[in-house]
Amino acid sequence: EVVEYDIDRFMLFINATGTMSFRGFADELEYEDDDDYFGKCFGYNFEARADVGLTRCLFLSPGVGYSKQSFYNRFTEFGNYMVNTKRFLEVPLMFGYRNSYYDGYFSSLSIGPRFAYGLSGRCAEHYDFYPDEERGVFEHNSYGGKYGVDRFSVGFAFEANLVFRRFLFGCGFSFFPKNDCKPTDLYEGLYGRFYNCRANINFKLGWRVF
Repeated sequence: EVVEYDIDRFMLFINATGTMSFRGFADELEYEDDDDYFGKCFGYNFEARADVGLTRCLFLSPGVGYSKQSFYNRFTEFGNYMVNTKRFLEVPLMFGYRNSYYDGYFSSLSIGPRFAYGLSGRCAEHYDFYPDEERGVFEHNSYGGKYGVDRFSVGFAFEANLVFRRFLFGCGFSFFPKNDCKPTDLYEGLYGRFYNCRANINFKLGWRVF
């Protein structure tokens, strides 16, 4: 006989997440010859999240966190590249299903929106100007001047979590459909394509505070 265990109505977690960020959903294959591709795409997130039981199995999970995300784009014509690093205040609002078949353990699946506000950003465009490579780096503020000041974006996320005692292990995927590199006409002729969304794959470790 399958036994279902009760889950606490309210819990608070502190989570640390490692993320890999991409423009679009399938732009990695053309960069596989770049030895540091994944290093250019790595980011992180630190957040506080609450799990609030609505019924025995349904729950709401709001939170607030700070994240850094880096996005890599190749200049397809020249082989040069751009790394756009941004820092956000993020507010997830997830809704999901959870259940427990072992004492002290439960698993959950959730979906919902993520609201992000850009705190700061720096875009570095790398051009291979021989023989002095360092002279070929052009940097600018991602949120200033002709590059626009639109800091707010709304995305959508999916998460799968496993909680054992006080430890949380999770993974997820999120995407923001809005193009946050504007105005796009500045890049015409430099890029073979410019993606209209940013996507993140993440792996999470957390600690249950209470």
